[in-house]
Amino acid sequence: MYPYFALRAIGIKIPSYVANFITTIQFSQMLIGFGVNITSWYLQRKYY
Repeated sequence: MYPYFALRAIGIKIPSYVANFITTIQFSQMLIGFGVNITSWYLQRKYY
């Protein structure tokens, strides 16, 4: 993600599929993190 923004900041055009891929990966990361947090919360309430 950061190299993408750095290249865009210096005026290099990046194909739109790269931006779409980055967005998809970030969204997936958010969903996985959400799942991990919910699972952790559930296990703490169940066993402690």
